[in-house]
Amino acid sequence: GAGDDGGDAFDSWYERMGGRRTDVTRSAEVGQASALGVLVAEDDLRAGDAVLEMPLKCMLNQLSVRNRRLKGGFLGEKLKEAFRHSQEWGLALTLLYEQNQHLYGDGSKWGPFIETLGMRLLGTAAIAEIAGTFAAEMMKIEEGEMDDAYGWVSRHVCKTDSSGLCGRKGSKKMQSGVYTREDFRWALTVVRQNAVMVKLATTGKEYLSLVPLANLASHDPDAGGDIVLGLDNVARLHLGSDVAAFHPVKLTKGAFTDSETFHRYHAVSEQVNRFNSVRMKIPGGGAAGEDIIYRVQTLRDWRKAVGLPPRAADLWRAASQLNLYGEDEEEQKFMDRQNRIVSGTELEPLTREEELMLTGRAKNREEAALMVKPAGNAALMESEFSDSQLYSAPDLEEDVTLQMAAKNLKEAAHQLHISTAMNLTKEGSIGKVMNETRNFFLHGTAPSRGLDAIDELLIRKIEVMDKCGQPDHFVIRADNVSEELLCAMRVTLCNETELGLIEKNFNVSKGITRANEMLVRTCAPLSLPIFLKCPEC
Repeated sequence: GAGDDGGDAFDSWYERMGGRRTDVTRSAEVGQASALGVLVAEDDLRAGDAVLEMPLKCMLNQLSVRNRRLKGGFLGEKLKEAFRHSQEWGLALTLLYEQNQHLYGDGSKWGPFIETLGMRLLGTAAIAEIAGTFAAEMMKIEEGEMDDAYGWVSRHVCKTDSSGLCGRKGSKKMQSGVYTREDFRWALTVVRQNAVMVKLATTGKEYLSLVPLANLASHDPDAGGDIVLGLDNVARLHLGSDVAAFHPVKLTKGAFTDSETFHRYHAVSEQVNRFNSVRMKIPGGGAAGEDIIYRVQTLRDWRKAVGLPPRAADLWRAASQLNLYGEDEEEQKFMDRQNRIVSGTELEPLTREEELMLTGRAKNREEAALMVKPAGNAALMESEFSDSQLYSAPDLEEDVTLQMAAKNLKEAAHQLHISTAMNLTKEGSIGKVMNETRNFFLHGTAPSRGLDAIDELLIRKIEVMDKCGQPDHFVIRADNVSEELLCAMRVTLCNETELGLIEKNFNVSKGITRANEMLVRTCAPLSLPIFLKCPEC
């Protein structure tokens, strides 16, 4: 193998850690996957041959760091939630910590291996060449995913960390503190370009791992092969196809499309890729594990995407910012009650004045009227559609937040118009919210401040859809759609009655009802061989 760029130090470390290789070596003459080159065969190899053996302690993954001591605990325990959320995110944080310890801390036993890992980026010419293609769109998608990943890690791991896990030691080239977005970007990119799956021999469960030398194998969607960790805590890389002498060793590292392969490895197989697919964005997919603020945004986006009326809480927020119902809660309730009585919507058995007089808080009608009278010099605005009353909005030019609130109400009215034009059902949760939203705009009745009926319905769907799988599995392939996508479509298109049937006991591989399955078939591309899989079919 090559002796440059830390190659000799790496070879010594690999042997010292108990790693073995059989009829393979690393070479920079047939490619450059990293500073160490690529993995090549020294002799003709056959499918099934074990060419690499590595003890668990030689690899970097969730299993190998579970007993790595930290201040007040273990690294594996600290990162358990991160690995559960995303193996890539957890492994990226592990890599950052070990690199930091290797350079500025007490050292890392994976130091010589980490020194060989680097982030490879596309050049300007390559980026210009793929302009207008889906590969270029993938770059935007990955940047968005990077922001989501760093945001989640910052909030859920580093914000409350006191163990030193996220402590970034300073040097001449970088400041101390916590990991930055660029630090995490480097680590996550390195993981995506070098990590492979290691499978347990007992259960078949897979762990994303940084495996020395295995990262130098070339990715090929048809190569097959696997890395299996046995009961002796030694992982062995078995080939999935024959390899001629002096040719690169190939391994299927994941079910990556051509676009994903190009971004990860900067190369694409000349053969037809059986993993090529088009990812479909299904509303609510992946939202079950999101933070509250992102789930709220998901509810907004979902409702807009399918023509549902705006959220009641958003209407109330905008109306409150514009002070349409007054200042204090008592006055707001009075305004809402008056508008409901005048408009005839949801009539209550007694007015506020009656309530005050019956409870003895007001001695007579005049006193009760004074107690519920709107305050001060604020002007009341009569609706041109009814006799309802609201306060006039303040001067919008004085505050940009008031301008945004007015704009939000205007967009909400347009969203309601679209919902009405689509002739949505007048029953159930959708019909209830449609009526409440209409009454707000026509009669000034106050919208709900919490989750409305549609919010609750969509949240129930989100929880069920979470069982279908991750959003990156909602794909259309050349021969069919994925089972995960079919499952997500069934949940998305089910009505309230059907949702009630599957909430407690949902079989992700079967249809719900014949009507739902026919609707899924209608919405999916007609050229795809989608077969009915429901109990009644």
